[in-house]
Amino acid sequence: MKKPLVSIIIVNWNAKEMLRNCLNSIRENTTYPNYKIVVVDNGSTDGSVEMIKKEFPHVQLIQNKENIGFAKANNQGIKSIESDYYFLIGNDTEVTKNWLTSMIEVSESDSKFGITGCKLIFPNGRIQHAGAWVKIHGVEHCLREKGDKLRQVDYVTGAAFLIKKEVIDKIGLLDEGFSPFYYEDSDYCVRARKAGYKIIYNPKTAIIHHTAYSMKKQSLPFVYFIKEKNRIRFILLNFPLPWLILRVPYEIRRFGATLAGLYGETSQMLPLFVKAWLVNLKGLKEILRKRRCRTMKI
Repeated sequence: MKKPLVSIIIVNWNAKEMLRNCLNSIRENTTYPNYKIVVVDNGSTDGSVEMIKKEFPHVQLIQNKENIGFAKANNQGIKSIESDYYFLIGNDTEVTKNWLTSMIEVSESDSKFGITGCKLIFPNGRIQHAGAWVKIHGVEHCLREKGDKLRQVDYVTGAAFLIKKEVIDKIGLLDEGFSPFYYEDSDYCVRARKAGYKIIYNPKTAIIHHTAYSMKKQSLPFVYFIKEKNRIRFILLNFPLPWLILRVPYEIRRFGATLAGLYGETSQMLPLFVKAWLVNLKGLKEILRKRRCRTMKI
């Protein structure tokens, strides 16, 4: 019986060596027989494109003239190829033996398993991410747990994100309002849960994650603003009204922490905190429209 086709989507921006390691690890550790690789390059200037063409000619390459962000680029990759599964994976990852076989076996074992994540580990072997739950104060990672059990979670991270095609057919693509990065993965999991699918953490697959290699090239104020903007968007889109009310003290404390300089120089970060709220309030009409289509399950 033919195995489901898996399209591995990798978004890249100026991370040639990391991308080379990622692609080599896939080539060396993938025993699953039916997969394709799509790399979406976001205007790299470090020779990434030339490296792919020379060393990995089997890879389908999409070249963008500029950095369009994580959500838009992944959507572009998904739309470029018909597949039974789409595995979004970071260019700063390295896969391990039989990684894909285990992921597909788990996902195929239950029709309601819509999105499957895996054990993300640091290069030293310590667990980095093992699925997570959304809490009233934000999001809570399961970093203190051993991560050795198959379980249902609220969300898994976009660094290793296996999606069934039927989920995409039912709820659409990643929300590009979260561009350029952060929270699009958590948001997508919420949408999938609302549509009746389960989000699964699979401990049998371990992937090494070097953590946000491309984002480290961005300035601290820029990353702070994007993270705040998208954090607020995620909350306004998905939190039930009682949760939104109960979050008010937390947001006041967060404003106070920004004012006190806990996230960086106050003169830089405070205007960005205010800007993050203003951007979301300006887009409130769109957010409210999307809210009507989904409510977070508690």
